[in-house]
Amino acid sequence: MAAYDYYSGWEQETFACDKCGWRGLGAECVQGEMFRDFVERQCPRCPDENLFLLMFPTLDESHANWDKVSPGDKAFVRARESFLQNLKCGC
Repeated sequence: MAAYDYYSGWEQETFACDKCGWRGLGAECVQGEMFRDFVERQCPRCPDENLFLLMFPTLDESHANWDKVSPGDKAFVRARESFLQNLKCGC
């Protein structure tokens, strides 16, 4: 199963389900189970039929793609960086 970086344009990639024959865009796939580093993306017709893995971005990847990051995700990145900085300094 293929793994896609979060900012790779997976939303516009075409995927196919071997089980039911559905074909469509990555944006049409539904969210499956979440893990620490990725989330499964599944066929919208077949429950639990994984089509690809979507890797969560690192902070560096988010900054490298800042123009693609939503306002809510930008707030999350800033909060995460603040949290990590407080851990380092013991504040």
